[in-house]
Amino acid sequence: MHTEERNLMEESRAGSTRPGLSPVLLVLFIDLVGFSIIFPLFPAILDSYQGDPWMEALLEMLRSLSPDIDDARLVTLFGGVLGSLYAILQFLVSPFWGSLSDRIGRRKVLFVTITGNFLAALLWAFSGTFALLVLSRILAGIAAGNISAATAAVADLTPGSARARGMGLVGASFGLGFILGPAIGGALSMIDLSSTADPVSQSMLRTTPFSAAALGVCLLNLINLLWIWKKLPETRPEGLAARPIRFQVSLGSRWGLTVMRTQLANLFYLTAFSSMEFTLAFLVRQRFQWDTRDTALMFVAIGVVLAFVQATGS
Repeated sequence: MHTEERNLMEESRAGSTRPGLSPVLLVLFIDLVGFSIIFPLFPAILDSYQGDPWMEALLEMLRSLSPDIDDARLVTLFGGVLGSLYAILQFLVSPFWGSLSDRIGRRKVLFVTITGNFLAALLWAFSGTFALLVLSRILAGIAAGNISAATAAVADLTPGSARARGMGLVGASFGLGFILGPAIGGALSMIDLSSTADPVSQSMLRTTPFSAAALGVCLLNLINLLWIWKKLPETRPEGLAARPIRFQVSLGSRWGLTVMRTQLANLFYLTAFSSMEFTLAFLVRQRFQWDTRDTALMFVAIGVVLAFVQATGS
């Protein structure tokens, strides 16, 4: 009877807090739209930096590791390395941002990380050299704690049996973000704000053919910050004990073998999916000569399926 009463209490709490999910889900959705804008643009972005000394030096270094590789595969490999830079940094800093949000609150961490993403996008908008583009990706990777903080906020608002449904809505937000983000990226890529000055006399900070897309990400981050300031309350439970700030990555072994195996399976799945997702843009550009608009439509189709499966599967 005691267990049943506790479950009923959790159900009641979940029902009363469910309307509070809307603000944090919108934060997550806007964040994913901004994050996925760059997906269909990556091959064209790398093409736009051909001849850049930094890029040529890195390409030669990769070529020395595999002398027989052709140019098309070399560019794909290089794009994968650049994309992995963001993902590796996100993987390494997520424990820090997660433990910090337990200590100071989800809202403050979202403010800091989204501000970092705004600055990274602003640097991308004016990255006249490949080195600045890489620097913008490094900054974005370090500031990539917003998704984990927003997911933690959803967990705060959906206790007990309602949590599975809450995580399903998180997945649906991911899918919807992947629908709109690439579409916006493809549309903004048709707006060329690049400088018309002589390339030799141009400074490091200048507009590029993809500055419009980067400025679109900046605008989304500003909207997100305003929304958090006006509409998102702090969701961290008042009685949650502050834990030490952590930097180590864990697969959840302290919660038992089942959790660790689940996390490991999810790691393998996400590795396979993201590998396919990232190289697909290079594949269709090289094999089918798709432009950024065609690639964006492909990512929109992927996002539609992802959103449908996540929304109905939970």
